Amino acid sequence: MEKSKEIKNHTKQSHSGIHPFSNVSLQFGNIAKAYYPELGYKAALRLFRKELQLSKRLWEALQEAGYKGNERILTLNQYRIITEHLGEP
Repeated sequence: MEKSKEIKNHTKQSHSGIHPFSNVSLQFGNIAKAYYPELGYKAALRLFRKELQLSKRLWEALQEAGYKGNERILTLNQYRIITEHLGEP
């Protein structure tokens, strides 16, 4: 019974505007893997970093939000900027 309540609560949170990453740290590697699940961890990191830098508007917006290019943890604002430009993973 407990398990079904957890699932219902998670579903409510997902549909109530709370992002699924909001309750966990926004680790760059986890986000990279979410965008590139078919790749290994290091390959996903490399490709994701490269993709962020290829879009001039995205890269500038991230830098304005304090992103330097080598962070392991992103702020929620930085994550939102990424999803605004690339869509949800």
